[in-house]
Amino acid sequence: MRRQDDRELKLEFDPFAEKEWKARGKVVPKGDKKMKTSKLDGGGFATTYHKKLLPGVVAQARDGITRFAVNVVDREKIVNLGITEKDV
Repeated sequence: MRRQDDRELKLEFDPFAEKEWKARGKVVPKGDKKMKTSKLDGGGFATTYHKKLLPGVVAQARDGITRFAVNVVDREKIVNLGITEKDV
């Protein structure tokens, strides 16, 4: 099976609105606000982000946007932990 990444899936960060972010008890970050306010959770070696299909990509959702929760794993962390394709 061929590995797909976010670019091939045409996904982009889907940040929470500033009001919703603050309601969750979070401080609005500085810097890459779009990425940071799309973060759902993080763990030992993966971070889960709220993402959506890029505009213009055919979507099946009622509002015209298909959303995803995407685990992003740093390749270096995986290698350091000794995790291989067989483990996944």
